[in-house]
Amino acid sequence: MLISSILKVNLDFTSLLYIAMVAITPVAVIASVVWATQIQIPVKGWLGFILTLGYISFGILANKPKPINTSLGNSPSDQPVD
Repeated sequence: MLISSILKVNLDFTSLLYIAMVAITPVAVIASVVWATQIQIPVKGWLGFILTLGYISFGILANKPKPINTSLGNSPSDQPVD
């Protein structure tokens, strides 16, 4: 909810929870691969944290409501098709 307020996107708690669950998935998969292969990464905790924050920010911004176009002008899409 803190990231949502920083990005000025108003989403309910359930939506933010779903976004967070999806954002954690790539980090969990990468952590599983690193654990299975026993690769040593010095700052893997911080890298996972930063990657998760990036995915959460992207998910919140992707769900930002789009502004409604209230102009009454005639656009080419409003013209009847012959």
